[in-house]
Amino acid sequence: METCGVDSAAEVFAELSGVLDRAVGLSWKSLDDAALLAALEAVPGLRTKVDALAGRVSLAAQQTAAVNRASSRSAAMYVGKETSASPKLTRADVRCANWLEDFAEFRDAHAAGVLFRQHIDLLRNQADTPHTHFALVNAQEMLIDFAQKLRFDDFKIAIGYWVNGADPDGEIPKEQIRKTSFSMRRHNDGSMDVKGFFDPVLGTALWEAVNRESQKLFAAEKDDANTDAPRQRTIGRRNAEALVALAAKGSLRADGTMASPLIQIVASSKVAENVLARLNDDSIDIGLDYDDPDGRCEFIDGTPVHPAFLLAVMGVATFRRHIFGAKSRPDVSVNARTFPQWMKDAALIESRGRCTSVGCDSPFHWLQTDHVKPHAKGGETSVDNAKTLCGPENQAKSDTWEPGTPRTQKPDEGAA
Repeated sequence: METCGVDSAAEVFAELSGVLDRAVGLSWKSLDDAALLAALEAVPGLRTKVDALAGRVSLAAQQTAAVNRASSRSAAMYVGKETSASPKLTRADVRCANWLEDFAEFRDAHAAGVLFRQHIDLLRNQADTPHTHFALVNAQEMLIDFAQKLRFDDFKIAIGYWVNGADPDGEIPKEQIRKTSFSMRRHNDGSMDVKGFFDPVLGTALWEAVNRESQKLFAAEKDDANTDAPRQRTIGRRNAEALVALAAKGSLRADGTMASPLIQIVASSKVAENVLARLNDDSIDIGLDYDDPDGRCEFIDGTPVHPAFLLAVMGVATFRRHIFGAKSRPDVSVNARTFPQWMKDAALIESRGRCTSVGCDSPFHWLQTDHVKPHAKGGETSVDNAKTLCGPENQAKSDTWEPGTPRTQKPDEGAA
């Protein structure tokens, strides 16, 4: 490795900058095909050498504490403060150069323009694990040879095989299986963050299923005779809709029906009419009001939903009518032992998707519909005799009931 002082380093960078200026200033379109294609082939190697240079300079500035003495925490922070370049690029340069400290042959091949940045990133992220690290150190020469001989897509496959061969006991798959998880966090407005990690088998299954469904949605957009042009969903939006469509299909009964809709929006006729009227006159007030049944627009679990989403589903929704009486309770009744779904929905609408036991905050999917006056004691299966309880509260009750027990309060003793 060549050593140099401040003056020689400045001279090298000045010379390099001058050469690059000359190269950029060439009249490239005037070159013949052979010269232009030869330059095109040389560009990736030159870019890699510049990447290697950037990494070495950035890492050295950090390791020698030069950036700290300049009142910066890192090389990336210093670059962001002193130049208009993105600190993110310098941060990536430092990560790459720091990793290469353990792999001298990879480092030299990178500096020589043989291993491109894509090769380094693949080796760092996929091939270097706690179970393969020492094997990777010993396999540098062979993998550099792979990189020189193989196209990049083939190199990725070769690295995959190398990793599997370097982990014969399957410790990596065991960790991936343990790590596999899927979580959903719902916000107050009903929007949701989805996060997860899938092992290769489950991940491939999900990947294929979502992509096939997404392609169906894309084809439907192109073939939609009701529009002059496709809706132009983003790929991310189409994939999200595809995932929900797959979930909906999985909820179907054998006869193609569904026990309960996946989406139920409770909205008053007044709100729905005002939403439609605003299409022609945006001065019309939608009339949302938490306390007024005529101002409701929410999911059946009580989560407020913006009327814009009501408008989005109105064209494909199935409408069910619930009439609220003077006491703001759905005016419907039926005599039967088991509450039908529409009656359960009416009870949920009244309770706004919450357990009616005071202080209970059970999640929506725990909720059940319960008789206030037990059916065994002559209680009707009607909305007037129905209340929403969570499973634990419902199961905790006994078979006694006293007349006059409020509907929205857990009786001392009583059960359906």
